[in-house]
Amino acid sequence: MRLTRIITADQPLFKKAVELYNIGFPEYEQRKFAAQIKILADTEYRFYVVCDNENFVGEILYREFEEFIYIEYFIVEKGLFFDSVYNILKEKVKEGVKVYFMFDDFGSILTFSNHTLVDMNKNGIKCCIFNPTITLKAAINNRDHRKMVIIDNKICFSGGINLADEYINNIVKYGHWKDIGFKIVGAGVDNFSKMFIELWNCYSKDKLINNLEIKYLDNDNHGYLLSYYDSPHNEIAYSNNLYVDLMSQAQKYIWIYTPYLIPSEEIINSLIMASKRGVDVRLVLPGVPDKKIVYRISKSYFKVLVDNGVKIYLYSAGFVHAKALLIDDDICTIGTVNLDSRSLFLHFENNTLFYKNNVNVLLKEDFNNYFDKCKIVKIEEIKTGFFHNLIDNILRLIAPLC
Repeated sequence: MRLTRIITADQPLFKKAVELYNIGFPEYEQRKFAAQIKILADTEYRFYVVCDNENFVGEILYREFEEFIYIEYFIVEKGLFFDSVYNILKEKVKEGVKVYFMFDDFGSILTFSNHTLVDMNKNGIKCCIFNPTITLKAAINNRDHRKMVIIDNKICFSGGINLADEYINNIVKYGHWKDIGFKIVGAGVDNFSKMFIELWNCYSKDKLINNLEIKYLDNDNHGYLLSYYDSPHNEIAYSNNLYVDLMSQAQKYIWIYTPYLIPSEEIINSLIMASKRGVDVRLVLPGVPDKKIVYRISKSYFKVLVDNGVKIYLYSAGFVHAKALLIDDDICTIGTVNLDSRSLFLHFENNTLFYKNNVNVLLKEDFNNYFDKCKIVKIEEIKTGFFHNLIDNILRLIAPLC
């Protein structure tokens, strides 16, 4: 039996999912797309960590493409990873596969040249620059932080990994790069296709029509997932509200990967309240920062959290770029959403909620593998004092710009 279920309000663990149906970019058929954002079964999953990058990259490179491929990234940088993907795409275009490539202009402004862009167009790859930074405008602060590769509406790769060599540890900038990603196969891919088409049509003259066939599997014994995206054009910060709601229902533990920690007051309060009621709350952050000012702002939240029983783990060997939330074995989210103000309120992000499937098990194993590689922050190690706190408060004011 094939299952395509919309979760109803009488299922408390997913009550915020009802609000997610309103997701959409207002100027582009919001109602049509919002009505089709569904919680789906009939989908298979695979989980990747960056130490497993050969399998992750290999699956993208050597997958059989038949009709089309959609690619969307925040950062694109010339190097082994990009060149390998590009070479495959050129061959696939010759075979008749349609290739659509979208990237954020600001995220790639120092890493991706116009020369490469022109060459891609000459080779038949349709390219779209998200929110060009040619002119200064208010929307310049709203970036496309999403990351996805969609093949024939039946396979999708997503997670925290950008199309650049540091994300697969081919080059080392901040120690070992810790990241995670996933592959889904089946009906659950359709939500990603809708996300891509909607944003592509906002900025490209080559409009895509959403008439794709959903690719069902032969069985539905894989649990459930809900894939959605955040937009600064929405009146509701969906990921922020979803996290608060899920944390408030946690009974055993809340484990989080995030590269940056500039959370909303609601999330801080949810973490503290969960800890006070006996939930094991753990945050895993980088031990080696990539942005020192942002790292300083992140550390300004350590005292209030540690004082209230939240455990903060710093990955000693390098930088944590993974974005994940795991609660009570049953439910997790993996995607592009950081626990910072830009991700939660200013960026376009994509996130996937997994319920009762093997991704939760594998993510828990990954957490347990990395706890032992981290240093736990102790309260006596946290710097305080009038001037220190004053600087922290000033830096928090500029956090949305960092």
